[in-house]
Amino acid sequence: TPATQTAYQATKNRSPRTPIVFGSMGDPLISGVIHDIQRPGTNVTGVASLSTELTAQRLKLLSRIKPGIKRVAMPHTSREAGDVAANKSVDIAEATAETLGIELILFPVASAKDNAAAALRISGENVEGMIVGGDSLVWGAIDVYIARAISEKIPLAAFDLAQVKKGALIGFGPDYAVSGEQAAVLSHQILRGLSPAEIPVAVPRKLILAINRATERAIGVNIPDDILRKADVIIEGE
Repeated sequence: TPATQTAYQATKNRSPRTPIVFGSMGDPLISGVIHDIQRPGTNVTGVASLSTELTAQRLKLLSRIKPGIKRVAMPHTSREAGDVAANKSVDIAEATAETLGIELILFPVASAKDNAAAALRISGENVEGMIVGGDSLVWGAIDVYIARAISEKIPLAAFDLAQVKKGALIGFGPDYAVSGEQAAVLSHQILRGLSPAEIPVAVPRKLILAINRATERAIGVNIPDDILRKADVIIEGE
């Protein structure tokens, strides 16, 4: 999201305007780079990642994996930083937590260097789980949160397959390879003469539910059989 916003700001007043195709963006509409999903109206189009909307599903997965869970940590980019995708993820998480009877414990970070300290603070909050939203600043330091979750023996519901391969317990997000193909098709249309302003923003054609069973064993939880059956990728580990 921040990269696309920066590229848009640098090109929106050029003539002719340089086309921009994003391969993954939490919410291009509220981010201000397009005017409408079906008819962007700017020099930008691409594939939305649904990273913000899927935040609710991650919290619901935790409530299924650990019935009765009451306190869940959520590291996130501080609101003052203006990352609209990260802010929307928090809003969605808070609303979902309320419906599930879960107390969401927020850990804001203002810069990349704040992530290590935020992960350390999680240790003293007696949380029973952790989620991440559509938040590039937090994703950039996902390793420290994974290490903290495993150390504290709490389930971490992350975003994509790569984060699960690194040790997150479970992830639910787009298949980036498929989204990349979708972005390539959009780029091809532009190179053939179509304007980004006229090309609808796409949504991921495929979502992946990934589970790391090595992490499951390490933290001592049992993932329900029905969730295991729905998994697209299961990492057994050692």
